[in-house]
Amino acid sequence: MYASGVYDGVMTFGTLKEYGDFGIGPFAGLDGEMMGFDGNFYQVKADGIAYPVSDSMETPFASVTFFDVDRKEQLPEGMNYEQLLAKSKDAGGHVLEFKVEEAVVSVDYTSEFLMILPGENSDFYNIDLTQDKQEELEEVEK
Repeated sequence: MYASGVYDGVMTFGTLKEYGDFGIGPFAGLDGEMMGFDGNFYQVKADGIAYPVSDSMETPFASVTFFDVDRKEQLPEGMNYEQLLAKSKDAGGHVLEFKVEEAVVSVDYTSEFLMILPGENSDFYNIDLTQDKQEELEEVEK
C-alpha cells in the first residue's frame, strides 16, 4: 500500500458535500483523483475519464469549499497553455495542455476552506518520513 497504508477512507462523499461543492482529493486506496466542481464530485482515473461519484464512496482526505464567483473572464479563442502561463503565475494546478475554443474562467477569492485528514487513531500519524518515497510518489501521480 502507498505511504504506509494511510489511504483508507475516512469520510463519504455524501458527508463531504455538506462542507463544500468545489475541491480536490484522492479516493480510498488512491483509486483516482477527486474533482469537485459545480456541486458534483467526479473520480478521475488513469484513463482520464471523469466518473460520477456515489455518496457512499470514501476519501482519506480532501480540501473543499463552497465556490462563490468573485470574478469572471473570457479567455481568447486559440489561447494555449504557454499563453496562459504568461499571466500572473500566482496560482497553479495539474493542467498540462489545452487549446481554448470557448472558455470562461471563474475565480473565487477564498480565505477559508475545509481540509479533512484521517483521525488520531489512523496510521497517518505514524508514517516514517525518513524513507525515500520518490518512486512511490511517481507511481501515485501517474
